[in-house]
This record gives sequence, structure tokens and C-alpha cells, in this order.
Amino acid sequence: MSPLISNLSRNSWAIRARKTWKSWERFVFGGTVSQMYGSINRIETRCYRPELATRLDWVKELYPPVVEDYRCLSQFGPFFTPSKAFDRLTLCQVRDMCVDLRSGLSWVPGGDAIQESVAGGLVRMQIPGFMEHRTLVKTVPGPADGPYLAVDDLGYFHFVAESLPLLITVLNQMPDVGLLISSRVGPYVMGALEILEARLGQTLKVYKHENPLRMPTLLIARKVDQSGFCRKELVCTLRNDLAGPLTPNGPAGESIWVGRRVNEKRSCDDTARVDRLASECGWTVLYLQDLAFQQQIQRLMNAKRLGGTHGAGLVNMVWCQNLQQVTEVHLHGYFNDCYARLAVNCGAAYQPFLPERVGFPGRLSQENLDAIKAMLKLS
Repeated sequence: MSPLISNLSRNSWAIRARKTWKSWERFVFGGTVSQMYGSINRIETRCYRPELATRLDWVKELYPPVVEDYRCLSQFGPFFTPSKAFDRLTLCQVRDMCVDLRSGLSWVPGGDAIQESVAGGLVRMQIPGFMEHRTLVKTVPGPADGPYLAVDDLGYFHFVAESLPLLITVLNQMPDVGLLISSRVGPYVMGALEILEARLGQTLKVYKHENPLRMPTLLIARKVDQSGFCRKELVCTLRNDLAGPLTPNGPAGESIWVGRRVNEKRSCDDTARVDRLASECGWTVLYLQDLAFQQQIQRLMNAKRLGGTHGAGLVNMVWCQNLQQVTEVHLHGYFNDCYARLAVNCGAAYQPFLPERVGFPGRLSQENLDAIKAMLKLS
């Protein structure tokens, strides 16, 4: 077979496979999922469409557009993000809209999904099995007593870095707004609400349900268009408005290592080995899942150094009020520089350990462990 015919044959099979996948997806998940590929990016720029024009009440700006510079991280490799342009973050009020309480995904009844309702937008929505099936779950009528905001929970990092700052900002401007919460949220969500109730001096109006709701009046706070990015203004909101009023209860100038227990979900032996090295080098190893959310914040507020293997626990650097350095150990098989960027926005120096083959699977060698131990030794 000639190279030309071979290439045409391969392309033909690729096209057929893609069409087969799309057909299977529509058959299994229904029409709403297929519409995600042409879903609505921003309500305000599509409000000329009849299905939105009749639903949109108003749009207001929460944070202006900004460009952030991370070029100080280029010393560690070209795979670190040099900069990021953030569009403005808005809050809009809409009527007769469906919403999934766990993910925050909103959609027009029987129509398009709203990308800005989910951090990461279309990319996050298209991850197979991630949230598209929620549009097929039966919706039930939601509460009609005023506007409500969905408090989504897609994991600890995403809640703290992407959802919680916008929740705080909305409550600062509209303290009487109602909150929609899935009945299966993590305990840190309820812990955050308890802190906000104490700060506001009032009981928050909370409505819990498992099913998606069809809301008479819904507030949609626009999330970042690329998951894993937390702009500096949101870090300041977390530090000043949530952690600020709390009293620290940890030693000043402490070096804290965020440990990760090995269990059925996280069976990486490398993580446990690195945690032991940190303890041997003088770090205070904390397993934050043993503490209530407010206790986690208070315990970390006085820390001068924060470290850990790559994982959601490192987002807790936002609570450290006088943070000077963040140390992150990247394990084999995965790379994400989200905590490097977050360290820059926290005003801290960033110190990474990178395996010799970043992003490739494998185990830490003894040479790797020796290099990590040398890096973790406290002066």
C-alpha cells in the first residue's frame, strides 16, 4: 500500500471513529450533551438570543479583566506558564434556569449549557463522565423566595481557589442571597459557611437538595475560563475576608509540610516516603483532613514555609498570612504548575523538586529521594 493510500485510510478510520463516538454519546446521554459542544460561553454576549433575552435580568462586574505575570517561574523550565490573561468576572441574575448543585453547571431548560457557570468552561464540561450526565437527572422545582446562588463542590482545590472567593464576594454585596448546596458536599463547604455566618453575624439561607433544580431566579457567578488558575484578587479575598477575622493558633514562623495519608484512594508509596523525609528534616507534618476547616485555617495562618507533594492540600497556602516560601515535590507521571502560580500570587518564593522526566510515569529513585532530602533540610 502506498504512503498516500495508507494516510487516507488512517484518516478515514479516524473520521469514522469520531462519528461513531458522537452517535453513541447522543444515544446514551441525549441531546443536551451534544449541545454542550455549541453551548453558551457568556450570557451577556449572547443575550440577543430569544431564550436568553427573556431570562436575563441584569449583569454586574465583580472583578475587572487583568493580565498576570508568572515569568519568574521560567527559571524552572519552559513548561511553567509565563502569563495569563483573565477576562472580567461577572454576576448575572436569570430566570427559569436549571442548575446542578454539585457542579454548578447551569443550562436553559431543554437547551444549551452555560459554560461560565463551571470553572474551566467547555473543557471541564467535555471530560467524559465528569458532569454531562447531570443534565439527564430529573429536575425538581427550586425555591421561589428570591435569588439563589449555587455553591458548587468539585473537590477541595476547586472549591477553595475557584468557588469560595466568588461566594464571599457575592455575600459581601448581597448578604441576604440564598445558597443552593448539594446534600453530598464535603465538610469543608459547611465549615466555610459557618465562618461566613460568624463574620456576617447572621444565619445564611441555605437550601439543600440532591437533584438538579429548575430555579425561578438564579444568580450565576462567572468562573475562570481555565481551571487551575486563581487570580491575585481572589487570593486577597480569601486572606482578608475569610481568614483575616480568625485568630491564629500555630507557632509563628513554623515550617509546615502538608502530609497525605496512604489509603485506598491514594496508594502512592512515594508520597509517604517524602512525608517521612520532611519529618526527618525538621518540618512539622500535618494531616489536615484530621482538622475541621476553621482549625485548618487557624493552624496555618502563622506558617512561614509550606510544603508538600503535589495535591489539593497545597492550596492551603492562601491562609498563611506571612508566607515566605512554598516547596512542592512533583512526583512522576503528572505535572501541573497551578501551585507555582498560586505561590507567586501569595507573594512567596517557589521551590520545586522536578523528576528528571517531568510528567512521565515511574517511581522516585534513591537518587531522587536524596535530592529531595537535601532540598528539605531547614537552615
